[in-house]
Amino acid sequence: MRPFIDRRKTAIGEEVGVETSKSYIECEYPIDEDTVFVVYIIPRNENSAWLVTSFEHVFDELVSNIDEQTSETIADTWPTLASLLYNGIKDRYQEGALLVLEDSDYCENKWFVASIAGNISFETLEDLFGERIQQAVQLVISKSMTLWIELSENRPDILREIWKGFLKGLSTAVAATVFAFLGIDSEQ
Repeated sequence: MRPFIDRRKTAIGEEVGVETSKSYIECEYPIDEDTVFVVYIIPRNENSAWLVTSFEHVFDELVSNIDEQTSETIADTWPTLASLLYNGIKDRYQEGALLVLEDSDYCENKWFVASIAGNISFETLEDLFGERIQQAVQLVISKSMTLWIELSENRPDILREIWKGFLKGLSTAVAATVFAFLGIDSEQ
């Protein structure tokens, strides 16, 4: 599975690119001519799905030995990260959560910003991409961007580890444009 901001693979023009596999549906939401948000729809049961964006192994070391001081540092430095971790621990997926799930391409655990869309149908792509999925997609993109901006502004060394330099070219101005396009307040 690919990181949540990546180069285009299936998206053409302004259209969302969709590719299916046995385990998930990969959706590319265009940012510009070269770059997309990558969101995965992973069936959870017959009527619900996880909507996730991949953060690879970014948080492995950070949370491997959490103590009270580390928790306070996380909360002070990256409040979105703290909130997403808390939501994951408390199973509050509708608000966005940070979870460890298996990347079915590599059969290894990775970090994902996640939400759930319930009461959905997998009958056709048209059925699947209804209002509930769209709301969850917007939520995971918004939370992922907020987290990414927080990481880049508060600890750029962490950001470089995320994508090994690929995202260094994506400026805060581009991120602000993305937020404006999505109708999201970048100050959240």
